[in-house]
Amino acid sequence: MQSEFTIPGKDKRSEQSSLVVDLGLKNKVYVFQQMEGVTESFIYSVLPMLPEERRRKVMHYRQFADRRNCVISYLMLKIGLQECFQIVDFTLGYGENEKPYLAEYPDVYFNISHCSCGCAVAVADSPIGVDIQDIRPFSWEIARRVCSKQELEVLGRSSDRDWEFTRIWAMKESYVKMTGQGIRCNLSGINTLSRKSIQVSDVSNGVIAVCF
Repeated sequence: MQSEFTIPGKDKRSEQSSLVVDLGLKNKVYVFQQMEGVTESFIYSVLPMLPEERRRKVMHYRQFADRRNCVISYLMLKIGLQECFQIVDFTLGYGENEKPYLAEYPDVYFNISHCSCGCAVAVADSPIGVDIQDIRPFSWEIARRVCSKQELEVLGRSSDRDWEFTRIWAMKESYVKMTGQGIRCNLSGINTLSRKSIQVSDVSNGVIAVCF
């Protein structure tokens, strides 16, 4: 079975606005969920702090939620890189399947995820993948396409398939983001229940998974 990290001082599936999960050494996951406190005026106030490429990306989005997530996740990345690796200035490059990397620091890794319930950023000294998901409605049709036999058996026994499937999906996404395969690979061939390198936990209104 996969391992699980817990939020300090919080019970499972409880309310939590932001946290930092320390995975040891220089590996950390930052989670931000105070989404209601981020306004359009805040977004525009921090735009001058962002590099030109990031500003263009932010302004390309039509929806406020997308602009907000783009800004917040970048600021979280800056905080993580500075805290863990003392990196202040960096340039983002994009490799196979559009996986981002640090052009000047090939031995430092990061991953970003966001959804309506929050943003997550992982930084590490080895490849890492992170995925944060809103609890999504369960569908057997989708589950049979993307889940392994063992995962389907777990879903069949579950009393809360929305939550169980979201956990499985988040674990799969964190794995393919870590490897760089992307979600177009054969997801049903990935049995998350047997991969000890994947950690999963509940956050407010969602689930987060980390693979390293």
